[in-house]
Amino acid sequence: MRATTHLLGGQALGLATVCLWGRGATPLLAGAALGSLLPDIDHPGSKLGRKVRPVSWTLEAVVGHRGPIHSLLLPALVAAVGFPLAVGSRFGIPFLIGVLLGIFSHFLLDAFNPTGLPLFFPFSSHRFSFPLTVKTGGVGELGFTLLCAVASALLAWKVWG
Repeated sequence: MRATTHLLGGQALGLATVCLWGRGATPLLAGAALGSLLPDIDHPGSKLGRKVRPVSWTLEAVVGHRGPIHSLLLPALVAAVGFPLAVGSRFGIPFLIGVLLGIFSHFLLDAFNPTGLPLFFPFSSHRFSFPLTVKTGGVGELGFTLLCAVASALLAWKVWG
């Protein structure tokens, strides 16, 4: 999936969470935006990868794209590092929750890619993907992008009316 689809997916999940939780919209949505792009830091051509090229090149060379960064190791690491930093900050916990939601929305959308994700790396080499897959940049992804955009718009209307 492309960055736009991932951003809209992260925002839709973030906005749904704000609707249920009822607070922290700005930090949560900022975190969701970052988190929705974070797994692709292992690809130098990605939106985030282009901003931190040395990190991106190194990750791609060492672990490859859609490798360990696209496994449950990433949210575990983000939570382990982020929680101690977030505690005691007014916006820290909503931001961290947003980052984690964004990562999970990224994983959910990438599970529609035929390559799949190594979710349980290093414990399993199985790559998880849904039976229905779509090509990045194809008409199927356009459908996901439109669905995420409509969901985001409806949820934003509910949050900010």
